[in-house]
Amino acid sequence: MWDISTAFASIAMYAEDPKIVNDPRLDVLDPPWAQKAMVQNSRRAVKTDQSVTAQSLKREDETVVSFYKSGDEIMAGIDSATPGAQIPLHLSLRAEVKYGLKPWEALQTATILPARAFGYERDLGSVEVGKLADLTIINGDPLANINDLIKVNSVIVNGRYYSTADLMKPFSK
Repeated sequence: MWDISTAFASIAMYAEDPKIVNDPRLDVLDPPWAQKAMVQNSRRAVKTDQSVTAQSLKREDETVVSFYKSGDEIMAGIDSATPGAQIPLHLSLRAEVKYGLKPWEALQTATILPARAFGYERDLGSVEVGKLADLTIINGDPLANINDLIKVNSVIVNGRYYSTADLMKPFSK
């Protein structure tokens, strides 16, 4: 059995890093309505009392952590396929770490564990000889600090290197 963690209460995490929505990549790559919604969520989290939402998030992620620690398979998830979902998913990974997982364990909930759950572990989910891989090059060490995960320097997709500037260029205003 697999559990998919969709931390609805992760919106409270905006209060800990409200500037996360000011990333210029979001302005370029997300539709305006998605970016506007993230900015509004961030502002709301900063301006309003998040104690109830934060407590809900804590309970939710403590349950996720206990499942993970007991050997259950956990996947990080988001209940939206819309653009702009990357920040709530990232905040959910941060919450997993805040409430008990090590950064590398949280990263597994978004990589190898979903690949295993959907039967693609032979080809996807980890960097190994013979596997398919698109890679994200990070300025930092997300295995030690999950917040570094947003510090994307470049990616390698289908064997081709793209800097962040390369990816943004076609969409720049």
